[in-house]
Amino acid sequence: MSELSEPTVVYRDDSIEELGVDTAEPKFLTLKDIPIENWLTFIDKGKLDGPPQNASKIAQDLGTNDRWIHRMVHEFGFESEVQKTDDVEIAMYPPYAVAILKEEYAWRQYFKSLPTPLNVWQMTEAIGRSRGWTEKALIALDIKPSQMQRKGNRVVRLYPKLALKELRLINMAVPLDDGWYSIGQLVEQTQIDRDRLLRILRDAGIPSQERRSSLTGKVLQHFPPSVLTLLIEEKEKIIPAGGDWLTSFTIKEVLGRSGNWVNGKLQAYDTKSQLRLDDNNVPRLHYPPIVLEELRQLSEFQEEAPERGEYLNLNALARATNHSGAWVQQRLNELGIEPEIRKDKLGRTYDYYNPELIAIIGLSDQDLQIKLNKLRNRMMTAVFAYGSLYSQIKAKKAMLKTLRTYNPEETKEQSEVLRSELLLLRNSFKNAKQNMVRARSKYEESVPPKEPKVIVIDEI
Repeated sequence: MSELSEPTVVYRDDSIEELGVDTAEPKFLTLKDIPIENWLTFIDKGKLDGPPQNASKIAQDLGTNDRWIHRMVHEFGFESEVQKTDDVEIAMYPPYAVAILKEEYAWRQYFKSLPTPLNVWQMTEAIGRSRGWTEKALIALDIKPSQMQRKGNRVVRLYPKLALKELRLINMAVPLDDGWYSIGQLVEQTQIDRDRLLRILRDAGIPSQERRSSLTGKVLQHFPPSVLTLLIEEKEKIIPAGGDWLTSFTIKEVLGRSGNWVNGKLQAYDTKSQLRLDDNNVPRLHYPPIVLEELRQLSEFQEEAPERGEYLNLNALARATNHSGAWVQQRLNELGIEPEIRKDKLGRTYDYYNPELIAIIGLSDQDLQIKLNKLRNRMMTAVFAYGSLYSQIKAKKAMLKTLRTYNPEETKEQSEVLRSELLLLRNSFKNAKQNMVRARSKYEESVPPKEPKVIVIDEI
């Protein structure tokens, strides 16, 4: 196994979670560090019984020279079988060595055709690994970019092409599948739903192992050959379909929602699902009628959601603030800001954010606090103005009430003045209330929930 490899997985109810890359003591590898059997990737092992060949014959078949063959033989550490022909000793190489040399020659020709330098995506395509694994491997091997290229608002890191050779050797150190099954192969062999299949393996405590596909060369999580018997036994325990239990596809059709929407919501009902045979006798997860009813209510609630308007989704918010989506999400979590459910032009509901957040989430904690203090001071000023007018109105009303106890002829002029003043105060009070509500809304949209809320004075 490589010093740098993807880890064994842990199971969840509905998926396999990769824990990260083990980068303990990574080292550069040579061809000799990798077991010979690992190089037989795309080779039909049933055709490895032919006669041995000498370097000249191998070179002729490949269209190269003897010198390259001898160099590769030395790098791989192949042992030759000496044969005598007309008293001349000739080094002959077994069929497996010939096959490996042919495969290595084909890869090196492909390597020559690649541009230089390479970005991470081109490397992942060349070696069949994920982007995350490739980036972590480059860091672990202390391979730094040779160039930085700007594309719009993004900076693309370009690496020397030779780095690809090191990554490939790490990849080749992973053992071949050799009878082990990937998740896709197990689903195809057993016709068991992927989620149910993973749950069976998790409950049985059967770990997966990182292996390389002998068909594609890609590194995937594989399970030992013995799991096939276990899965077939579990398949026989499947409950026949009956009643009004529904598959995710049927729920999608009934509600008229997308598959992504339905599947995302069904994750919360995993414990209520059962593996049952559908109308075609194919085992699939089914859900009880109560699940359909609850999702119907949720769907109707979201249908009443407001239009999106100028609100932004997470990606648009990230672009507007010139940060990554992960950074923006973390910042929103720190500020305690939750998205709002709104509808797009097609009536689909998603999480959206107030565009005013653009001026908030990109600020440093110090700048953010300054902004919050300004908003709070503005709000408190509006609250005090509102409260002052409230008090003045109450005082004027009390004075009018008192004047009514005196002779109307004597207090007529004073009462009229008070009523005029009260009318002006009421108009000012109305404007003050609107200012206070706007200032309070701006402040509450910006402040995390842990901040104290403002107590609103009752309306007169």
